[in-house]
Amino acid sequence: ECNLALMAKRDVVLARRSSGGGAVYHDLGNTNYTVVMPREAFTRDACANMVAKALRASCDIPAYVNARHDVAVHQLKISGSAFKLTKLRAFHHGTMLISADLDRLHGCLRSQARDFIEAKGVASVPSPVVNLRDYSLAIDHSSFCDAVLRQFADTFAPPAEVAVVDTSSDPRTVNESARIQTWDWL
Repeated sequence: ECNLALMAKRDVVLARRSSGGGAVYHDLGNTNYTVVMPREAFTRDACANMVAKALRASCDIPAYVNARHDVAVHQLKISGSAFKLTKLRAFHHGTMLISADLDRLHGCLRSQARDFIEAKGVASVPSPVVNLRDYSLAIDHSSFCDAVLRQFADTFAPPAEVAVVDTSSDPRTVNESARIQTWDWL
């Protein structure tokens, strides 16, 4: 799904998440999030609707969930997502374009081999995208995270049960990070 030659030229690093889904672009202007919940509480649109509602309620951005389960504003995609279901848990992985370098992104997600790729999962569909900053100069990573955290608590759990967890120094996280950067995984 990616134009590897263009990515190398622009020094864009390739990564692949375990939940699958289409290719997404990441830079310091984009926020990646994961919502973990009991599997029985999960529905395909639950988390996307929660994110859209957070943007409407806290940031006054007219976000909604489109037919492909993306979060959008005025028919432009601001967030895509993927899901992974295990025996007990559901994981919703999302990315939010806040102030990403869209010029750098342009072309990276268009493979020259796209006509020859047979995906096992949901087919990726390129979509026109926009940054949240085009709708609010006040939004940034922290305000987006705060809005989603508040909405998560309102939607799924009492505030005392919501926790932000930093696992960056956990050996399991370090080992998994190293594994998913190997060429065999990519």
